Amino acid sequence: MNPCPNFVSFHRCVNIPGSFECYCYHGYVLNNTDGVSCDNINECLWANGGCDQICIDQEPSFECRCKSGYTLINTKECEDINECLTNNGGCDQICVNTPGSFVCSCWDGYELQADNKTCQDTNECTDDTDDCDQICQNVDGGYTCSCFNGYRLVTIYRPALNQISHRFQATICVDINECTEGIARCDQLCWNTIGSFNCSCYPGYVLDSDGITCVDFNECNQTNFCDQECFNLPGSFECGCTKSYILGPDQRTCWDINECLVSNGGCQQICRNYDGSYNCSCWEGYTLSSDGFSCQDINECELELDSCQQICVNTRGSFVCDCFPGFTLNGDGVTCRDVDECATKWHNCDPQRERCVNNNGSFVCECRPPFRRPPLGGGCECLPPFTQTPQGCSKCS
Repeated sequence: MNPCPNFVSFHRCVNIPGSFECYCYHGYVLNNTDGVSCDNINECLWANGGCDQICIDQEPSFECRCKSGYTLINTKECEDINECLTNNGGCDQICVNTPGSFVCSCWDGYELQADNKTCQDTNECTDDTDDCDQICQNVDGGYTCSCFNGYRLVTIYRPALNQISHRFQATICVDINECTEGIARCDQLCWNTIGSFNCSCYPGYVLDSDGITCVDFNECNQTNFCDQECFNLPGSFECGCTKSYILGPDQRTCWDINECLVSNGGCQQICRNYDGSYNCSCWEGYTLSSDGFSCQDINECELELDSCQQICVNTRGSFVCDCFPGFTLNGDGVTCRDVDECATKWHNCDPQRERCVNNNGSFVCECRPPFRRPPLGGGCECLPPFTQTPQGCSKCS
């Protein structure tokens, strides 16, 4: 006779001599109260059923499961799922796997949006998060710094607080010295200014309309530079003077040359200087020759320029008056008066036989009576009817 009760609370009944034993299938345990019914064993209550994460009791057994972000291996162990390996986890840029999950992040210069996946460019220039010195230009994922014309972007290195590591920041704009770097292309002089430069020229040149080229300044086109003549030179000018002038110490004013001071100007007699020239002239009684320098005597007598009463005698540069024989010059040097040769005994009359009779300009010797002059001329003689005696010429008796 099988002593096992006829009910199914138990799973298996084993007959033993004089009695029976009830057994339960795997996953059940015999009820301690009635000893015959089988109760489900909740394996999860003991060491979580050996599950790595989640234990789910399922009569007559249990099931290990994993949290989101994990996958079950070996029925009990949970292994992290690297979501980043599949479609980058749905992240727009950077996927960072974490235990049981993942996070999306963005590259520098981008900002994670509200969906925690999409990245949008950060405009550092408008957000004022740039470190540009002058010009900030936003680019996808960052920004670039640049400088105004006349400046250059320079990378500077600043020591970190620990004085070991360094960080650099390319945000400093320094002035470009266009003059020393040959950028300015100034024709002559270059003056560097902050952010720019200016060209200028040497004295005597002016800057052309292009602001770079120097062109000669024609000083001669300006008034009051030179007294007389102006000669333009590259970058300068020279003053000159016309004939008979010499340039003064100021190199602009012209001074008259006194030609008469050197060899009398070449004049034979008189040199007269005047502004810008000179001329030769002659003393009174001379006339200037055709060469303009030498003097020729004026023959006042031939030209009847004299005032002599009788005789004109030309001399060098003048004349003198003279008189015919029998006359003598008066004190005025011009008129003549008769010389009384008889009174002055400037005659040759024979005092015994002749007597001196003065006339205008001369004299005559007349025979004293009874002396007479022979018809054929000659001295006074005692002629008949007179006879020469020791006592003289007497009439014969």
